[in-house]
Amino acid sequence: MAIILILIFLTFISIASAANEYKTTYTITITEDGSAIWGVEYRTLLLTKDDFDSFENYSLQLKSIYLPEFKTLMQNSALEAAAATSRNMVVGDFTGDAVIQSTPMGKYGVVRYSFNWITPR
Repeated sequence: MAIILILIFLTFISIASAANEYKTTYTITITEDGSAIWGVEYRTLLLTKDDFDSFENYSLQLKSIYLPEFKTLMQNSALEAAAATSRNMVVGDFTGDAVIQSTPMGKYGVVRYSFNWITPR
């Protein structure tokens, strides 16, 4: 069951981010009750002033535009998973943040989203 949900989610995210040059990392923690805590991280190297300006613009619009878009995408994914499995599924507790991280390899723009995926009984 969890594998089906993961594959559906990864398919949607892969399609949505195919045009981007981001490294994407998914973290899924499945709890005893079958619910899951999802983490999605997008990371991109910031090389130019335009890169930094674009990331700053994204960061400023994260809560008003991009987090709601991500939430809608995940809600649609849950609806499709529910229809495919004939089980009720709910997503909630969405969060998002954006930071610049300095590493020995350079500066990276990092965007993190998280949410809970619940399968009510």
